[in-house]
Amino acid sequence: MITAELKEPRHRMSPAQQNSPEQEAALSVLYPPMPESSAPGTLQSAYQLAQKLIGNLRKNTIDNDVLNLMSREDETFFSEYQQMARARQAEEKTLQQSMQSIVDRAFGCIEPYIDELNSNAVTGEVTLAFTPPQRVTEQFGSNGQRKSFYRARVSTSKLSIVIRGGTNIVEFFVLPAPLVMGLSTVEDRYDPLMKFTATGPVDAIEWEVEGKALTSERLERYCLLLLNYLLEETRAELKADSTH
Repeated sequence: MITAELKEPRHRMSPAQQNSPEQEAALSVLYPPMPESSAPGTLQSAYQLAQKLIGNLRKNTIDNDVLNLMSREDETFFSEYQQMARARQAEEKTLQQSMQSIVDRAFGCIEPYIDELNSNAVTGEVTLAFTPPQRVTEQFGSNGQRKSFYRARVSTSKLSIVIRGGTNIVEFFVLPAPLVMGLSTVEDRYDPLMKFTATGPVDAIEWEVEGKALTSERLERYCLLLLNYLLEETRAELKADSTH
C-alpha cells in the first residue's frame, strides 16, 4: 500500500485559515510531500506550493512562486504541443507525397496508350480525352467545409475514369462522362471499381490492391485492364444507342 505523509506546516494557521480534512486529503494525493531543500527559506515541495496557493486565495494575492510554476508548466505544454503538431504535419506530408506518386504512376501507365488509341479510333465517340493529375480543392455546404483530392481523368464521349487520391487511398471510378464535373458530390454516389490502400508505418509505407502488394507490374496491369474496361463499356453504350 502506498501512503503519503503530510508534513505539518512550519507556521500554524488559525482555525479559520486551516484546511478542512477533505482539502488536506486531496492535497496529499495531488501534491505528495518531497524531501526538504537544504536552502533555508525556499519553497520545498509542490505540496507547499498548493498550501501557499490556498493561503493566497484567502488573501486575494498573487504568489510569484506559484505563478512561476504555472508559467513553466504552460511553456512545457506548449513546446510539447508544437512538437506533436510538427510530427503530425510531417506524417501527413509523407503520406500525401506517397499517394501522389501512386496517382502519377497510375496515370503514367495509361497516358502512352491514349495517342495510339486515338489515332486508330474508327469513330470520334471513342476518342480519349484526359486531364493530368492535379490537386483539386472543393467546398461543401454553407459552412465552407473544404476537401482536397489529387485527381486525374480519362474520358470517352460516354464514360470517364476518375483516379482520385486521398490521404492514404487511391480510388478508381468509372462514371458517366457528363457527371464528372460534379467531383466528389457525384463520385461518392458510386462504389470505386478499384482502389489502392496505404499500409504500414509512415516511415515504411506499403501500398496494396485486393490484399496483395502493389508491385509495379501489378499496378500497370490493373490500370490497363481499367482502360480496356472503359473502351468496352463505351462501345457497348454506343451500340445500345444505335439500336434505339
